Amino acid sequence: MFRRDPASWAAVAWWLARRRFDLCVSLRAESMAGAYVAAWSRAPVRMVTHAEHASPAFNLVLGADDWHQTTRYCHAAALLGAPCADVRPVFVVPAEAARRGADVLAALAPVGTGPLVGIQMPNRGGRHARRAWPLKNVVALAAALAGDGCRIVLCGTGAERGDAEAVRASVPGAAISPPVPLAVFAAIQRGLDLFISPYSGTLHLADAMGTATVAYGQPEQVSGWSPLGPRHRNIGGRTAAEIPVAAVLGGARELLPATLR
Repeated sequence: MFRRDPASWAAVAWWLARRRFDLCVSLRAESMAGAYVAAWSRAPVRMVTHAEHASPAFNLVLGADDWHQTTRYCHAAALLGAPCADVRPVFVVPAEAARRGADVLAALAPVGTGPLVGIQMPNRGGRHARRAWPLKNVVALAAALAGDGCRIVLCGTGAERGDAEAVRASVPGAAISPPVPLAVFAAIQRGLDLFISPYSGTLHLADAMGTATVAYGQPEQVSGWSPLGPRHRNIGGRTAAEIPVAAVLGGARELLPATLR
C-alpha cells in the first residue's frame, strides 16, 4: 500500500492518524519502523512479540523471544490462541495465479526430464552488496547442476537480471524467469524441485510453497532466518565470498534425489 522510500513515511503517518484502530501488532520488536507505526496508530492496545529497544512504544509484550524468526512468530501465534499447523510460512496461491505460473514454468523449462532447479540471483545493491555471493560462484553452481542433468531457471528482478543474463550466457540451456506478480512467482516456485537462494524474501516464499531449498549466508542469517526441516539445507560462512561452491552444490545434491519427479 505504501512505498518503501523515506518520503512515504509522511503518507503512512497521515493515513494512520485518520483511522480508529483497536489493536496494533508488531512482529519486529527490534524495528523502529514498527514502533513508529504503533505510535501513529493510536491504538489502545499496542502489542509486540518480545522486549527489545523499540518495545517502550508498546504496552503489551507477548514474551515470544525466540531468536529464530519463524519459531518466534509461531510462538506468538500460539500465545494468541492460533497455533501453527507447521513451523513455516504459508502462502495461498489464487487459482488464476496458479494457472499462469504453470504456463510460465512450462514455457521456461528446457526440454528434458531432469529436476527443475531455481537459482535466485543475489541482490548486489546498497547494503546487500556485502552479502552477495560472487557472480563466478553462481555461474559455477549453475554449470555443475546443469552438468548433473538439472534444468536451470534463473530468478531475479531489476539489476539482478543483468547477472542472470551473464549466467545464461555461460550455462547453455539455462532459462530466466520473466517479471511476474508475486502470486504467479509463488506458483512457479511450487513447480520447482529445488530453489537455491541467499537469505531473501523469495527464499521464504519457496518455503511457504513447500519447495525444498538450499540457502546460504552469514551465520546470523542461518541462525535467525533458516527454513526449518529435512527438506532444507542452510550453508553459512563468515562472509558471502567465503561460502564455497562445493558446500552449496553438496546441499543441492543431497536434496535432489528425494525431489525427482
